[in-house]
Amino acid sequence: MHFPLCGQLEIKLARQFIASGGWICCVGLAFCLLPQLVVAQDLLMTMDSASLSEEVPVAASSALPGDAQLEAAGARIGSIEIHVDDVFDLDNPKENGSLFRAVNYLHINTRETTIRPQLLFKSGDLYMRHLLDETARNLRARNYLVDANVEVTAFHAETNTVDLRVRVHDNWTLKPGASFSHSGGENRSGLQLEDANLLGTGKNLSVNYLNDVDRETLKFAYLDQNVLSTRWELQARYQQATDGGLRGLTLVHPFYSLDTRWSAALDVFDQKRTDRTFLNANVIDQYQTRLNFMEVQGGWSSGLHEQGEQPGWVQRWSLGFTRDQQRFSVDPQLGTSQLPANKNMQYPWLGFSWLEDRFRVTRNRDQIARTEDVYMGGALSLRFGYAAASLGADRNAAILGLNLQNAYQLHERHIIYINAGLNGQHQSQAWRGTIYTGGLRYDWQQDHDHILVVKFNHARILNPDESQQLYLGSDEGLRGYPLRYRIGDQRSILIVEQRAYTDWQILRLLSVGGVAFVDVGHIKSGDSLVSGVRRTFADAGIGLRLGNIRSSGGEVFHFDLAYPFDAETSDRKLQFSVTTHSSF
Repeated sequence: MHFPLCGQLEIKLARQFIASGGWICCVGLAFCLLPQLVVAQDLLMTMDSASLSEEVPVAASSALPGDAQLEAAGARIGSIEIHVDDVFDLDNPKENGSLFRAVNYLHINTRETTIRPQLLFKSGDLYMRHLLDETARNLRARNYLVDANVEVTAFHAETNTVDLRVRVHDNWTLKPGASFSHSGGENRSGLQLEDANLLGTGKNLSVNYLNDVDRETLKFAYLDQNVLSTRWELQARYQQATDGGLRGLTLVHPFYSLDTRWSAALDVFDQKRTDRTFLNANVIDQYQTRLNFMEVQGGWSSGLHEQGEQPGWVQRWSLGFTRDQQRFSVDPQLGTSQLPANKNMQYPWLGFSWLEDRFRVTRNRDQIARTEDVYMGGALSLRFGYAAASLGADRNAAILGLNLQNAYQLHERHIIYINAGLNGQHQSQAWRGTIYTGGLRYDWQQDHDHILVVKFNHARILNPDESQQLYLGSDEGLRGYPLRYRIGDQRSILIVEQRAYTDWQILRLLSVGGVAFVDVGHIKSGDSLVSGVRRTFADAGIGLRLGNIRSSGGEVFHFDLAYPFDAETSDRKLQFSVTTHSSF
């Protein structure tokens, strides 16, 4: 397995640039990689791009008219066949074993009545290819399906109609079992019983027990994404924990397609927990938190605006009301040194969003041997509200939320993704508790089996209150350091990964991949707690990845070995972690 790594010069420069904070790191990284990109582009121009295409082929017949011909002719949809593939393909000799036959026998296939209400078209509708593609994309987003596609099977010239086949591939969704992970010097363990496709209906019912560094929790959850075969979604959750619990209910009619004209939602939850303040991975304070949240909203849209050969776009408006109450009290067992101030925010708000119809279908990016839908367009979302004492709030404040993202394809194999966000409030002529975020991701697809991924993220809290902290440690991407190793109000993280994907499979259940990585993090704060201590940390290591290709959720198991270069003497040792994530 080949892992082309960045040279020592790139690592040293990256650490120096990130120590200066902010976006200077991105500029330094660009200079480090520029020679490699120029060489790569020269090589790519001489290679057969067709043999290296990422795109997933769509089944078609040369005897059938093309999409443009069918749309120009005003063809309509005739019959629609729903075909559900078993977890294992018994026509494949590699999957026709006794174990695989037993799994198929025990598995309850997704029902046709579960799939059909999710289609964005019906018999008699005009044929539009983008609706077929969007339907397949929506179905692939369901965790009880591993893949989905919609294809034309026949054209009837006499009636100017096309027959369609919707083909989906089931996941194994019944998940009884135990889990264990070790990361940042801490253990997490759990037990679960979950069915993400209860009796083939697409409904999710789960019971989970989790024991981690913060608490022991028993969780019950129910999710129905098509209530009574409609577009309404219902989620109910209940938790009992050693330091409190949670009760929540969400009912939503989403913008389920780009052309959906309205949405509505109600979200309520009540939670009690113990929060802690950390310094150098040690607890230095704790307090009890009680959260009470309610939000109701409605949205409307003019639908998808087509632009010929250019990507279409959508704009949406929403109006809502939010009540966000946070109450803090002294920990009855250990006491509290510094108690955050209570909050009572109640405010109406107006929202606006804009997005493009640009997606890319690929494999071997953040999953192993699974189809992935990657958003490639620009998007903007904005929310503005105002809390006032006359509405029941404890302060007058403007509430602002802003998020931006875009993707730039520099070449067939070079793509940059960017995002930025701002969420907080403006009161007493100053921004308070406001979080600024920015991120950049660069993908260099070297060939089918290798990709270089560079990720940079920066976050800053402006005038944070006592309950707001930014952590730097293993959970944030520094795999060679303890959990919550440092705290601050400004954080920058650079991660460089050389990923490798293989065709190896373990029992046709797990796909195998590997990674070599370098992590660099920088954190600082005006708080005297972290003054005079080291602020920049780096590690390097290798890891094994096992992608779950048959089970709902598409988990990727991480086995990482990392060495921290800048840890305290007692922590400067090889770190081994075993964790489960949703991506590579």
